[in-house]
Amino acid sequence: MERQPVESSLIQSVGYDLPSSILEIELVEPNRIYEFFDVPFSVYTELMDAESKGQYFNEFIRDMYAYQEVEAENSTSTTEPGDLAGPDHPE
Repeated sequence: MERQPVESSLIQSVGYDLPSSILEIELVEPNRIYEFFDVPFSVYTELMDAESKGQYFNEFIRDMYAYQEVEAENSTSTTEPGDLAGPDHPE
């Protein structure tokens, strides 16, 4: 999926696949990519329009949708909402 770079201290880039409703987010720290499932297009557009993309992500996306980490070698593991590691959720 193609992602667009964004201005954020938390998020490096964002992509969205309309047919599958998958939102892909590349985090700055820890340098990882996650796919979030069944995310409405409106959530993607609100994220892209948000003044603080990191704040919007933490409030309306993180812990709200099932997701999986996208590995460089295309190995993935599915995780339920609430299990995401990151600056606000250490591993």
